[in-house]
Amino acid sequence: MRYLSKKEIKELLNKYKIDWLKPEKNKYYEKDSIIYYEGKPLFVVKEEVYPTLELIIEHYNKKGELLFPYVRVDKGAVKPILNGADIMRPGIKEYSPFKKGDIVIVIDENDNVLTLGKALLDSTELEKMDKGKAIKNLKIFI
Repeated sequence: MRYLSKKEIKELLNKYKIDWLKPEKNKYYEKDSIIYYEGKPLFVVKEEVYPTLELIIEHYNKKGELLFPYVRVDKGAVKPILNGADIMRPGIKEYSPFKKGDIVIVIDENDNVLTLGKALLDSTELEKMDKGKAIKNLKIFI
């Protein structure tokens, strides 16, 4: 377990516009590639630091806005995505604008957050596609 510095905490909270948590020393710690605040998982550490789905949902409930662009998938895509599959164009039914490399929230038809992904192309390119991989599944299910 490693406690985060106040500077590290401020950077993460500012990056994701989280203003309801305070950057208090000795309350944020990293253990097993997850950053916690008082025992609650906030971020997952992979090749980058990503918010947990729990934090994304809490942010939405507090702010009424999503932290990232989204793609909505049909019910047939849910199980493969939850098993780690990337998001393919035929399963995407709706989306907000995004750029290649953006973090994207993947939601189902009932607005349940499934995972986070990384856009492999711009949403304008997605409009022209009928098949193929569109979003890399980051496999963040916490």
